Amino acid sequence: MVNLGRLAVLVTALLWSAMAASQTLKMPSFCHVRDAIAVRFSLGMAALPAVERERVMLQFARIRNANYCPFGGVTVSGHTESLEGPTDKSKNDLAMERSRYVARLLEQGGMPKELIHLEASADRSPLVPQPDFRNARVEVTVRAGCPNDPCMFPVSENGLRRPQ
Repeated sequence: MVNLGRLAVLVTALLWSAMAASQTLKMPSFCHVRDAIAVRFSLGMAALPAVERERVMLQFARIRNANYCPFGGVTVSGHTESLEGPTDKSKNDLAMERSRYVARLLEQGGMPKELIHLEASADRSPLVPQPDFRNARVEVTVRAGCPNDPCMFPVSENGLRRPQ
């Protein structure tokens, strides 16, 4: 009878060994989407007040300190409320402006630009039934391995563990 626990440990060890030996370290296929930053905007606005900007930076610091390995980047997704524009295009443009705004905050906090993926969902993915101001938001999700797992990647200058 095969001990599945031992087999899983062996397969994991072999995968990590193969990746280390290949010299071209790639994001393992078993990584997770973890953690999130959610921030709400005033209707019609693409900028945040100082209190909300500080909240984004504190949440990003928490993510950086979680020690995710490997850190694959973030997806910044802008959303609008159904009443925030006369056309789908105008709502999509506002959602993308919000995504860019939050991405700039993350870059200011040390997130490399190449690790930020932008999306605009406009009013197509409401958090709550519309109309509701809570749908005017940006969500940031982290693409990474599990925090504090054994890691072969050193901490980079911006505090993130990722292939160099």
